[in-house]
Amino acid sequence: MLRRRRLLLVAALVALAWGAYVVVTMARIASDLQDGRDAAAAARELLGAEEVADGEPLPDLRDAAELFSAADERAGSLLLAPVKVLPVVGRQLRSVDALAGAAAAVADTGVDAIERAQVVFDDPAGGGPDRLAQVEALRQIVDDVADRLASVDDLGPVEGLVGPLADARNELAADLLDARRTIQDAQTGAAAVESLVAGPRRYLVVAANNAEMRAGSGMWLQGGVLETDRGALQLGDMRPLHLDADPPDNAVTITGDLATRWGFLNPQREWRNLMASPRFPQSAELATRMWEAATGETVDGVLAVDAIGLQALIEATGPVTVGDREIGADEVPQELLHDQYLRFGELGSQDSQENAERRETLALIASAAVERIDAGGWETSTMLRTLSEAVRGRHLLGWTPDPVEQAGWEAAGMDGELRGDSLLVSLLNRGGNKLDWFLDVDASLSLEDGTEGWDVAVEITLTNNTPAGEPRYIAGPYPGLALAPGEYRGILAVNLPAAASGARFDDVAALAVAGADGPTRVAGFQLELPPGESRTYVLRFTLPSQAERLRIEPSARVPGITWHYGAEEWEDTESRVANW
Repeated sequence: MLRRRRLLLVAALVALAWGAYVVVTMARIASDLQDGRDAAAAARELLGAEEVADGEPLPDLRDAAELFSAADERAGSLLLAPVKVLPVVGRQLRSVDALAGAAAAVADTGVDAIERAQVVFDDPAGGGPDRLAQVEALRQIVDDVADRLASVDDLGPVEGLVGPLADARNELAADLLDARRTIQDAQTGAAAVESLVAGPRRYLVVAANNAEMRAGSGMWLQGGVLETDRGALQLGDMRPLHLDADPPDNAVTITGDLATRWGFLNPQREWRNLMASPRFPQSAELATRMWEAATGETVDGVLAVDAIGLQALIEATGPVTVGDREIGADEVPQELLHDQYLRFGELGSQDSQENAERRETLALIASAAVERIDAGGWETSTMLRTLSEAVRGRHLLGWTPDPVEQAGWEAAGMDGELRGDSLLVSLLNRGGNKLDWFLDVDASLSLEDGTEGWDVAVEITLTNNTPAGEPRYIAGPYPGLALAPGEYRGILAVNLPAAASGARFDDVAALAVAGADGPTRVAGFQLELPPGESRTYVLRFTLPSQAERLRIEPSARVPGITWHYGAEEWEDTESRVANW
């Protein structure tokens, strides 16, 4: 009897110890999972291309991988095996085990990928075949990540989970889906870059001038052909497009919204009136036909880069030499958008104006920047960071009819297409001057719950800060235009969601443009604004009651538009969503 009691006591103690072990282990698993989720969340905030290139997510990702692995190891302990066969508690533990293993696999994949990418990024970009090999190595890393993420398919039981565990499972499933989509975009982008760099390709490179704006882009004044082949890049002579590449009359036609809304500007004949609509694919496709009609040469696509895009390139590759001057990244906007024109002097005739345009430093800096890129020796991580910022602000845009490369431009956000919920404010310079450098634009968004939906108001204030004494090439008037020096003439145009209705400007009797523009609608009118004056215009429209947001798109202006919405204020250097 005594022996039996002792055995029962030992069994009870073992059971108690086992129970305590289970409780303590489950608590540690829960703690590791929560800490791992926190570390993973911190890492997700640093998964932009530039942050990944700099290795910023690595510390948090390593912490997450270690914590998830610890939780997975504890959940897989043999001492917990008896719990897993229980009908209710066992389901929870099986779920924890599966979730910890899946989370650990995802985190390990991220750590491995970024560490491998760091090796590639830390090797300064070479020219030609070395550059191609670098692009191929990065694509292989992305493909490997995609394969590893695809193999993570066991997230454990779906039904019968307690609330916190069900939430954790749903969160991991959503994160895994986001990761797969991100990697799919990265694969698409990597394939596009490899296709472009491997070549042979011929892209029309357009130098867009932010001192003379169009919609979502500077005016397209200079252009040349970029040839790529086995990693080598060569940019041909940049020429004034409207002087040396005008297509013959009636050689190019336009249709659709571009013709209906903007046909009065004849963009099919006048390079300077491309990007009247901010929809880059339409202007780019038209530009390829105009170039072929004017030169007899075909191109595979169009790249548009402006002063801020060039600044991004030069920040990554180092200063460029133009003539006897060395120009660094910090000097580029001031130089290109103002100071270069001071050296043109007073211009009293059409001939002298055209000669000045032939000497624009914008094209010379673009050529020098491409030469620096082709020479190599710059840091890939820095290039990714600076170009990502330029792309987000519409300062670097790309289009091609090739589906592989176009998918890459879209994945990178370089396609310049608007969306169904886009709102973009543009001011199209119609004065033949360079006054956008001096024009401040301030916009405020507000809305009220109206009888037919949301009544939206966009209050736009324009201030002409042109100082006295600017040369005629900057301040105008352009020969033949009845404007005073420093007076701004332009079309204030706003692209609205396609679902918007009743668009009108307060106290504006007639619109210069109104109607469908691809996935959006546009409304705009012509105005004049003398130097030293400020005017406010209010655009009103209605959105359906089910609308919940507007995506405010960057204008590519320099300086950018200052936006206000409620207590928020920002400069439109990238897209920003206004929710309500």
